[in-house]
Amino acid sequence: MHAVLIFRYRSPFPLSCDDRAYLMSAVSSMDVSSTVGFFYPRLFPIHDVNPTEKGLPHQVRCTMEKIRDDGVYLLENGIYLFMYIGLAVDPAWVSL
Repeated sequence: MHAVLIFRYRSPFPLSCDDRAYLMSAVSSMDVSSTVGFFYPRLFPIHDVNPTEKGLPHQVRCTMEKIRDDGVYLLENGIYLFMYIGLAVDPAWVSL
């Protein structure tokens, strides 16, 4: 929970009091595996996924070295789901 409080002061995106209270409540009620997922989110590259395959794509480590400019990624932390679309992604892929 300390990290949630620190996030407010180190983040360029200000959190409202309600958002901060929600995050503190959510983190304090999580079990260990959910807490690990919250602080170390899962990153899935979806730019090279075969649509006929079932299941989730392979997970990569959530570091800047693993993210390519021509890639599309899903970032999931148990509460939020973000999609990152790189600047060099093929426009045909985005229009699908």
